[in-house]
Amino acid sequence: MKTVFILGAGASRQAGAPLMSDFLDFAEALLRQKLIEAKDDFDNVFNALAELQAVHAKSFLDLDNIEILFGAIEMAQLIGKLGERDREEIAKLRESIITLIFKTLEYSIKFPVRDQYVFPPRPYEDFFKTLSSARSKTIPISPHEFAFLTFNYDLTLDFSLHHSGYNFDYCLSDKSEEKDAHIQKVPYLKLHGSINWGTCEKCGQIIPRYTTEAHFDLYSGRSQHVVYNLGSTLHATKHCGKPLKGPPILVPPTWNKTGYHEQLANVWKKAAAELSTAENIFVIGYSLPETDSFFRYLYALGSESPIRIKRFWVFNPDIEGGVEQRFRDLIGRGIENRFEYFKVKFQDAIPIIGRALNEM
Repeated sequence: MKTVFILGAGASRQAGAPLMSDFLDFAEALLRQKLIEAKDDFDNVFNALAELQAVHAKSFLDLDNIEILFGAIEMAQLIGKLGERDREEIAKLRESIITLIFKTLEYSIKFPVRDQYVFPPRPYEDFFKTLSSARSKTIPISPHEFAFLTFNYDLTLDFSLHHSGYNFDYCLSDKSEEKDAHIQKVPYLKLHGSINWGTCEKCGQIIPRYTTEAHFDLYSGRSQHVVYNLGSTLHATKHCGKPLKGPPILVPPTWNKTGYHEQLANVWKKAAAELSTAENIFVIGYSLPETDSFFRYLYALGSESPIRIKRFWVFNPDIEGGVEQRFRDLIGRGIENRFEYFKVKFQDAIPIIGRALNEM
């Protein structure tokens, strides 16, 4: 039985990551506390934010939302216009906002250390314990029957999969490496890119720097947590004999993603394939924002198949009804009676998911 988990920013909130709506507040706090070594990039973004306030005279953009700001800068690069900045300055600004994003995530999410071992943050640790428990109590579930789709850039799920013993595949290429061809891997599809994905300077491929490549000084066990700085250390991984090139591959959650088609086509294609074979879909911490028409098309076209969806469950603490209505508008009439919306955070969703898995 194929179960697909779809995780949004709300899933990593309890691990310390900001949401899109308060991301800039987190970044500004880091800047004030002088905790980051990329002050010039942060200043560049906040200066551009001040400049963009001028658009409010003729239109409205929610510039307090990082995804809207990222999308505006992408459009500025496309049309070559943002205030008095020339094309080179706009290109630099795009690199600056990517730096702001990955640095903020690196500093925000802390991985606990116990007895000199690094563990996933809560609630991810509890989530994977629940998955392991479900596998041991029921007919063994092969890795091919789980798949993970995420809109998040961070590495919380990446590390949790590795820590829990899952071999996973980002599916950046449609070809498995020969040395790994015999290994069953869980599809792990990061639809908007990842802070640990760099570019090979020679062949141009997207190459991940894995969490296993990070090295920590645990201060003889006295540290209570570590942070994963793989975005800051992409150059430490080599491909084709050359260090990976940054900044990381991050895609704005808004408007048109066709500019990234060549780089991420296989990820999106595989995501559609996983949706087409899904019998159970659990959505955690994703609000299906109006700005992300991309996923609406991906789901509509990807889920077209003879496979019958048994459950489509959404876990989101929104109590005003907007998120639930957007998902009800998304799904077809054929699964309305199998759709449920739970007004809970990730931590409180785990026992509900566990019971559902044990009933399968």
